[in-house]
Amino acid sequence: MTEKEFKKAVTKSNWFDKYYYYFISIAIIAVGLLFLYLAFSESAGGRSISTRLVIISGAAFFFTLGFVVLRLLPNRYRILKFKSNLPAEKKEQVIANTMRELGATFLLNSQHLWRFYYRRKWWTFDYDLYLSFNNETIFVAVIGRTHGRGGFIDFGQTGKFRKRVAISIIEELARYEDASKMLKRITER
Repeated sequence: MTEKEFKKAVTKSNWFDKYYYYFISIAIIAVGLLFLYLAFSESAGGRSISTRLVIISGAAFFFTLGFVVLRLLPNRYRILKFKSNLPAEKKEQVIANTMRELGATFLLNSQHLWRFYYRRKWWTFDYDLYLSFNNETIFVAVIGRTHGRGGFIDFGQTGKFRKRVAISIIEELARYEDASKMLKRITER
């Protein structure tokens, strides 16, 4: 599976979320514009300076929140790539060991695309983990799930889990490859 096919498979299964989150972030920015309108419209002439400052502060808050979300949304669909010249059987073993370490069962897949649901504890966020490989690369995507739960801001938990998965794959690759090559590859990033 190529990187383009992998990215298409990941975004295809989450296409609604992507547009929904863009809509929400634009709506948040629109609320900021409404606050600015309320602060500087003709009807605001009778408001005190302190009331206008509170309204402008609210507008700044919503602008900042909306633009931060717009900036962080592409990171939500980020794909990690690990270069490896291992044969396909070894790469499958790396993926299988990584999935077992995270508590998922490994089922062979003819399309070389594995997806599993991960939840550490009942009060933590849920994740969809996608794994695949081709002749020279292993692909990983971690996407925070929001179906049936709260919002789309996870306070960096998806990034932390993505790092945990990356470390797990690097450790598994190190079992099969020369560790010095792995360290060099890590430091080159």
